[in-house]
Amino acid sequence: MFMGGLPRWEYILHLFVNGFHFAAIAVYLAIKLIITDEGLILVRDLSSYKNFDMFHFIAIKILPGAIVIAIIHVITSIKKTAMYWNQLRAKILCC
Repeated sequence: MFMGGLPRWEYILHLFVNGFHFAAIAVYLAIKLIITDEGLILVRDLSSYKNFDMFHFIAIKILPGAIVIAIIHVITSIKKTAMYWNQLRAKILCC
């Protein structure tokens, strides 16, 4: 175990996933906000952008995985289910 209980590969995976997630949010905000002399303007309709179809496709594909990961994080934050998760992970690692 490495740094508080998780294996090294899980920390590496978290690093890449968090970096990708942050980049996706930064791109979304860059598209959604326009800076003018009066301040920030929030773009309500993104469908007029050239690559909106690709943006929508990627967002739809990423969302289910993000929901699953969020549920796993909530489940493993509960002590009883965390013990079950650790037992399951130990079975996978041993064989």
